[in-house]
Amino acid sequence: MSKKNGGLRPFSFFCVSAVRSLVLISVVSAFAASTFARNLVWLDGIAVWKDASRKSPAKARTRNDLAMAYYGAGLAGYAIEGFKKALSLNPDIAMIHSNIGFVYGKEGMLSDAVAHHEKAIELMPSFPGAHENLAIAYCAMKEFSLCINEFKTALSLLDRARTRHNLANAYRKAGMRKEAVLEFESLLRRHDLPVLHNDLGLVYAEGGEEGKARREFSTAIEQDPSYQAPYVNMGFLYLGNGRLNESLEMYSAAVGINPDEPLIHYHLFLLYGKMGDKEEARAHLEKFYKLKAKKGAGGS
Repeated sequence: MSKKNGGLRPFSFFCVSAVRSLVLISVVSAFAASTFARNLVWLDGIAVWKDASRKSPAKARTRNDLAMAYYGAGLAGYAIEGFKKALSLNPDIAMIHSNIGFVYGKEGMLSDAVAHHEKAIELMPSFPGAHENLAIAYCAMKEFSLCINEFKTALSLLDRARTRHNLANAYRKAGMRKEAVLEFESLLRRHDLPVLHNDLGLVYAEGGEEGKARREFSTAIEQDPSYQAPYVNMGFLYLGNGRLNESLEMYSAAVGINPDEPLIHYHLFLLYGKMGDKEEARAHLEKFYKLKAKKGAGGS
């Protein structure tokens, strides 16, 4: 491992889909039942790395790993302070800059994220994760040309399906639908996955090709009936076409998979409003605001 890594393992920069779908972000499924156990693991990690930091207070590596444990437990503020402390001990470790940049990006502090990813790249130009994280930050800033260029650079260093998926979604968000379709079709020839069918469906939906969009959403549902996003996206298509009963069927299935996704309830509010059911519409609007506030407060 390069000395610029300082012997550190990378913080996960995995982002299945860097950009929003019509109604949902495409994400790796996260089940509430596993959240508590996962947090316990990270809390154990905090205890371990706190002890290591006390024993070796001048080691940037242990400070980095403690910060990672904080972030894994949902304590972003403590994580940022931990990474800052690590960098004060050794400011020339690319991986720590990438890690703090990752957290800044997740917290919406995009200028800080970009600055640290750029520093990581300055220290280690061949670090594909830093280029990918920088691309994700640029996408969030709607700097799509810069975003696409960084994804391409990351791919030139390490060709991964994850990065190609992000590149395809960046093309979609930039309105480069032909490029997005080609990238998704190439990925699907190698990895026939429901998330790829769902995201390709979004490209077609945004381009007005509703038949192709429904085909891709249906394939995603057939491949994984527990995958929520294609139900919601199909429901959105039906809602826009005035096919209200079919929209309700899709949204109801999505709620059955995860009732705590706020945007589903917002679309149910719209749907019931169109159906003239004011009571149901009001109930789902209230649910939307309640769940949105809960997520904003660090719940879920």
